[in-house]
Amino acid sequence: MSSLAKQISVPIFSGQNYDYWAIKMKTYFQSQKLWELVEEGVTLPEDSSTSSSAEKGKLENKKANDSEALYYIQTAVADHIFPRISVATSTKEAWSILQKEYQGSANVRIIKLQTLRRDFENMKMKDSETIDEYYIQNVGQMMEKGYTLHFGGDSCTIYDNKDKTLKIAEVRMKEHRCFPIHLQYMGRTAMKAQEDQSWLWHRRLGHFNFQGLKILHQKKMMTDLPQIQAIEGACEACLQGKQHKKPFPSRTSWRAKAVLELIHTDVCGPMRTPSYEQNRYFILFIDAYSRMTWVYFMREKSEVFKVFKKFKIWWRNKVVEA
Repeated sequence: MSSLAKQISVPIFSGQNYDYWAIKMKTYFQSQKLWELVEEGVTLPEDSSTSSSAEKGKLENKKANDSEALYYIQTAVADHIFPRISVATSTKEAWSILQKEYQGSANVRIIKLQTLRRDFENMKMKDSETIDEYYIQNVGQMMEKGYTLHFGGDSCTIYDNKDKTLKIAEVRMKEHRCFPIHLQYMGRTAMKAQEDQSWLWHRRLGHFNFQGLKILHQKKMMTDLPQIQAIEGACEACLQGKQHKKPFPSRTSWRAKAVLELIHTDVCGPMRTPSYEQNRYFILFIDAYSRMTWVYFMREKSEVFKVFKKFKIWWRNKVVEA
């Protein structure tokens, strides 16, 4: 880098006025020919073995410049902000972390634009003020709050006081060479929850029918019961409660008709306390036809297949003997 980099002090970002700091840093990186690394980063080749010596040297030079640019960003932030970028391994990553946190995305800018419109509501002209005085006062108020006003041609463009690239309004010049601002304010809205008394008493009395509720009210059998109105639609809980359950099929899909035609098996374990012989698992074999049950104990779950083969051989011998 040139000797100019040693003379220019890097601006320190303390958490405020990020846009000003970003513009200064961008200009600084451009003067040192490092801005391309901030925007694009260092692209590593997929297979470095095929790269020539010149390409490898160029890549190493980019890595060195990226480390130098990362050092500039690390020294350009205050101590309480540095931990947020301490894990960044490249200039692009560190710059993106700060940009997302202090500048926000495009959706965040839209929300900021909607909230900033309220700042202009208090700028109203008094009866004793002239148009020129009111115009000068408004311009002064906006400039004091940090807004940027750009006058060009027959219009005035107003930019955000934090994000200088965010345009808030553009006002055309009217008669008397004034720039009147007319911003509409959207009032606050709220949703109000309402409960139908007829449905409320229907559920409160255990989904009692509405005709019965009307009779209770007419005969004054309940003092707190209001007038029951005509109800449109049906109660979902009542319909579900009155539904009949479908009967079980008379025929199942398949049943065992002989011994060992269908065997159910299951493995249980591990048990917290092992047995006397240090067994912590057991496996069941249940014959679907006779309901005969066999139990085998195991020390490890990996013995399941071994036990199954043992059970199969034992039953084959029984069948041969029979």
